[in-house]
Amino acid sequence: MKRVIFAIIYICLLCPNLEFIKAEILINRTLVQNGENVSSDDLITSVAPLQFSLVDKTQEGVWSVSFLEQDGFYVYERYVNKSGNCIIDVTEFDFWRVKKEYNPDIQRNTSQMRVRFTCENGNSDYIDVSLALAPTRPVITNIKFDYVYDWDSDSIWPNGWLSFDIYSQDANKYYLHSALDQYYFEYNDDILFLFTTEYKAEEGITHIVYQTDWGEFIIVTASNRYGYTTGDMLFTTSFIEDQNVLNRIEELRLQAETPSVIEDKEDTGIKISGNTIQCDEGIHHLTIYDLNGRIVRSEESPIVISLSDINKGIYVVTYQYKESIKNTKIVVR
Repeated sequence: MKRVIFAIIYICLLCPNLEFIKAEILINRTLVQNGENVSSDDLITSVAPLQFSLVDKTQEGVWSVSFLEQDGFYVYERYVNKSGNCIIDVTEFDFWRVKKEYNPDIQRNTSQMRVRFTCENGNSDYIDVSLALAPTRPVITNIKFDYVYDWDSDSIWPNGWLSFDIYSQDANKYYLHSALDQYYFEYNDDILFLFTTEYKAEEGITHIVYQTDWGEFIIVTASNRYGYTTGDMLFTTSFIEDQNVLNRIEELRLQAETPSVIEDKEDTGIKISGNTIQCDEGIHHLTIYDLNGRIVRSEESPIVISLSDINKGIYVVTYQYKESIKNTKIVVR
C-alpha cells in the first residue's frame, strides 16, 4: 500500500500539470425533439432531429456520435460544437451496418446510438439512446392459394398463385424471400432463403401476388432505410384445401424417405442406389429435368450418374433404352 502511495506522489512531482479525469455528468439526460422534452431512456420512434445539451453550456469540447454495429463495437462520427448543444439528424447516417435487436413489445428491430461529449480537459460523458425507426413486424392476412395441380408432373408451377395482404408501419418496401429449393414436406434448419421479389409498400395495406408451387417456404421482410423486420414464414402446402392433392403430396413424402424410382415398374434400365443412378448398357441420351423443364444433367452414354450435387426434389429422367424412349420420375433426397 505504501508503495502505491509513494508511486502516486512521485508521478505528481514529475508531472505537476497532470489533470485526473473525473467521472461527472456533462450531458443533460433530457433531450428535445419536435419542440418537446424526451427522456434519454425513452424509445425514439421519430426521425426528427434530436437536440442534446450540456449541463454547463460554457463547456467547450467535441461531440461525437456512434452506432453499435454487428461486430459489437461502436463506430464514431465526430461533430465539432462550441455552443454546448448538439443537434443530430439521424437521416444523415447509414444504418445498414448497425446492429438490430428485436423488441417484441413494440414489434420492431431497435438500434443503439451513443452520444458522447469530451471536454478540452479530457473529461467525457455519454448517453445511450435506443432508436426504433425500423418498420413494425409485418402482419399478413387474407392468404389465398389459387392453383391447378398437374397430376402428370406432380407440380403446380406455373399455375399456382399465392396472394395475401400485408401491412407494416413505416415500411417503404417489402422483400419476398423464397427457399432455395422446392417440394419440401416440412421445415428444417438447412433451408436457405434467397431474395426473390421486391414490392413497393403502399399506404396502408399492400396486396401481394406471388407465382409459386407446393412445398415452398416463403418469408417477407418489411424494410426502410433504418432497418428491417421479418414476418411469419409461409408454407404453400399449408394453404392447399383439396384433400386429393394433399393425399398425393403425402404419398410423395413417403416415397422421398428413400431415393427411388416412382414410376415405371417395368425394366427401366436404371436403378438408384444411394445418391447415384446405375445405368444398364444400351442407355443413351439420358437427360434429367427439374419440374420447371430446366436441364440439370445430360449424359450421352452413362454408366453411373452421381446425384450428390443435385438439389432435393422431384425430377424427370428421359433416355433411350432398347430402341424406345423412356420417361420416369425420381425423387432426390
